[in-house]
Amino acid sequence: MVAKLHDQPLNNSLTPPERRLVDCAVQGEMCDLHDGGEATVATMRGWGPDRRIRAVVIRELLRNRLDTPLDPIGIRVRGAVVEGRLNIDSISATHPLALDHCYLPHGLSARGTSVPGLTLRGCRLEHAHSSPIFAPGITAEWIDLSSSSVEYGGTGTAVFMPAAKVSGGLELTDMEIYSPHARALFAQGVEIGGDIVMQGRFRAVGSDPRALVDFAGAQVNVDVGCSSSHIENRNGPCFHARGMRVKGRLFLDRGFTAIAKTDSENVALNLSGIQVDNWFCLEDTRIENPGGAALGMSHARIGGSIKIGPLVEVTGGGSLATFDLDRCHVAGNVEFDDVSLLSTEGACLSLLRATIGASLSFFGEVQMRNTSTDDPLVRLDGITVGGNVQFERSTFGASRSVAISAANARIGNDFSLGSGVSVFCSTTDDAVTLMRAELHGDLNLRGVEIVNRNGGALAASDLTAVNLRIEDRASVTASSKKSAVRLYGARIKADVHLGDALIRNDRGPALSCFNMQAGDSVYIDQDFRAEAKTERDSCAVNFGNFRVAGDLTVLVRGIANGEAAKGRVNLDGMTYASVPKGLHVQEMLRLIREGSSVYAAQPYQQLAAVYRAAGHDRDVRTILMAQRRDQASGDTLSGGAQRAWVKLSGVVLGYGYQPWRALVWLVCVMVVAVSTALVLGSEGALVRPEQAGEPAGPCTVVEQVGVGLAMGLPLVKSSQPSACKAAATDWGQTLIAVGWPLQIAAWAFATLFVVGFTGAVRRNV
Repeated sequence: MVAKLHDQPLNNSLTPPERRLVDCAVQGEMCDLHDGGEATVATMRGWGPDRRIRAVVIRELLRNRLDTPLDPIGIRVRGAVVEGRLNIDSISATHPLALDHCYLPHGLSARGTSVPGLTLRGCRLEHAHSSPIFAPGITAEWIDLSSSSVEYGGTGTAVFMPAAKVSGGLELTDMEIYSPHARALFAQGVEIGGDIVMQGRFRAVGSDPRALVDFAGAQVNVDVGCSSSHIENRNGPCFHARGMRVKGRLFLDRGFTAIAKTDSENVALNLSGIQVDNWFCLEDTRIENPGGAALGMSHARIGGSIKIGPLVEVTGGGSLATFDLDRCHVAGNVEFDDVSLLSTEGACLSLLRATIGASLSFFGEVQMRNTSTDDPLVRLDGITVGGNVQFERSTFGASRSVAISAANARIGNDFSLGSGVSVFCSTTDDAVTLMRAELHGDLNLRGVEIVNRNGGALAASDLTAVNLRIEDRASVTASSKKSAVRLYGARIKADVHLGDALIRNDRGPALSCFNMQAGDSVYIDQDFRAEAKTERDSCAVNFGNFRVAGDLTVLVRGIANGEAAKGRVNLDGMTYASVPKGLHVQEMLRLIREGSSVYAAQPYQQLAAVYRAAGHDRDVRTILMAQRRDQASGDTLSGGAQRAWVKLSGVVLGYGYQPWRALVWLVCVMVVAVSTALVLGSEGALVRPEQAGEPAGPCTVVEQVGVGLAMGLPLVKSSQPSACKAAATDWGQTLIAVGWPLQIAAWAFATLFVVGFTGAVRRNV
C-alpha cells in the first residue's frame, strides 16, 4: 500500500525524491539521496532535481498528515536540497526530524515548534535576509546542529533560538556560523536538560556591536563545553552569558579562541553573574580584545573551583580589568598556572571583594603586565580567602601602577610571595600593598624580588598576621622618600623573622616597623641586610614603638645608611621582655648610640630594665652610664651649665652610678695636700712657734703630714691640735693660699660622694 498525503494536490505533485521520502518515513528508513561524494558547500549548490525535496512536503510529514502512520523513528533525510524555506512554525510534532548533510538555501523557521528531536547534522543553511535558523521558543528532546554550517547576509541573527527548551542536549560540535554583518547565535533564556556542547571545530565569525554568541540567562542542567571553539567578532564582544546557570561544569579549553573588538566599556567574554555548580576551567585558551576587557566574571558563583591554565593567553585594554572576577563567589580554589595576562590600560586581574572558599594560587610561569594605567596590575582589595594566597614562579610587571593590591584582604591562612616571583613597577605608590589586611596565617616573603623604580616596595600598615617572615634571599628594592617596606601598626601574633634578605632604598629608609606589635619573638638574622639613604633625622630601619612580647634576637651586621655611621636603627619606644640575644651589652649600647641619628632615653631604659629583671646589676650601671654619656654629647641638654654639670657628674660620680669615684678624687686631694705640706714645709713654710721653755724651730715630717691631712680631709679633726703654723714668709703664705682651694675641693668631693651614694644625682642629672 502506497502512503498518501492528505493534501491531494500536493500528493499528486510529489517528485520521485519526495515520494521516496514519504515511503521511507512510513517504513522507518533513512531517505538517503547521497551518492557517496563529498558534501561540500560547492557540491551541495550543484545538486540537481534528483535530490530536491520541497519544504512543504517535509512540513506535511512532520504534521503527520498521511493516511498511513509514520514510523516512530521519524523523518530522516540525507543528501537532499530543501527547496523553499523549511517552515515548521507552531507545529506540535510527534516524530523527530533529522536532516543529514542537506542543503537549505532558504533556511529553517521553527518558531514555537514542539518536536521530539531536531537534527541538522552536516547541513548547510543560508539566507540573505532572514535568519537561516529561526527557532524562538522551540521545544525538543534534543537539538543537534553538529558539523552544520550557517551563512547569513542580513543584519539580524544567523541562529535565533531564544527561550528554547531542550530536555536533552544542545549539540553544536564542529558547527560553523558566518555572519559578516550580524550576530551569530542568540539563545538567551534557553533551558537545556543535558549539555551544551560547542566544541571541536565550532567556529563563529561575524561583525556586530552585540555579542556574537549570546546565552544570557540560559539554564543548563549538566555541562557547557567549548573546547577548541573559535569565536571572532570584528566589531563587538564574542560571548555573552550573563546570569547563566550551569549545574555541571564549564569548559573553555583545548585551543578555545575568542577574538573581539569592543570599546573600553565592554568585554569579549561576559560571564558576569554566571552560576556554575561545579568547575570552571580555562585551559589552552587565547582571548584577545585590545579595546576592552577580555573576560568578565563579576558576581559569578562557582560551586567548585576555577582553574586558569596552563597555556592561557589573555589580552585586553580599556578601563575595565582584563580578567574581571570582582565580587565573585568561589567555593573551592582559584588557580592560575602558566597564564599570560596583558592589559594595555586597565588592571590585568581584579578580584575586588571576591570570596574564595579555599585557596588562591599563582604558579607555573604566570606572567601579568600592563603598559599604561594607574589601576593596580592585580587587584585583591577586600578579598576573602578561606585558605592560602600563594605566588610562585610568576612575573608581575606594572608600568606605572601598583603591582599587587590586597588592602583590607581577609585571608584564612598564609599570604606568600615565594621563590621565582618577580614584581616590577614604576609608581609613586607601593609595588605591593597589604594595608589593613587580616591574615589568620603568615605573611611570607621568601625568595621574592620586588623592584619599584619610583616608589615604595611593600606597604602593610595595620596588617594582622600570625608570623612575618622575610627570608630565603628575598630582595626588595625601592626608590622613595618613604620606607621601602612599611609595617606601621602591624600586629603579628607570634614571631617576626628577618632572615637572609635585602631591603634597599636609594632615596629613603629601608624598613619601618613603627608602632608594630609582635606577640612572641623577633629574630633578626646576621644575613639580613638593609641599605638606605635617608635625611639627617631618619634611620635605615625604624623599630620605634615596636612592642615585642617575647625575646629579641639581634644579629645586626648588614644595616647601613649611606656613608653615615649613624642613622642605622631607631629603637626609641621599642620594648621587649628579656635580655636581647645575639649582641652582648656593649654591642647593644653601640647599636643604640651609633645606630640612631638622635639621642633618645627610652632605648637605654628598656635595655637596663631587662638586664635589671635578669639580675645583672653591673650591666645595668653600664647601660645607664652610657645613656648619660650619650645625653651629654648630644643636643638634648638645654644649656651650657646643665651640660657642664652632667659631664662633671660623669667624671666625678659616674653619673651617680659610681659614687666611689668621688672618694678617689678626695684621696687625690689629700695626697696633693700632704705633698704640698711636705714640699713647702721643707722650704720653711711650716714652723713650730716659740713656747715656754722651747725655742721656735722647724716642724717635723709627721707634723707636716698632719697639716696636709688637715687641709685634704677637712671633715677629720685630730684630737691633738697641731703645733705647726704657717711661717710669716713667702713660702708660708703660699701654703695658706694653696690650702684654701684644696679644702674647697675636699669638701666638694666629700659632698658629691654623699649625694651620689644616696642616688640624688641619678634622679636629677
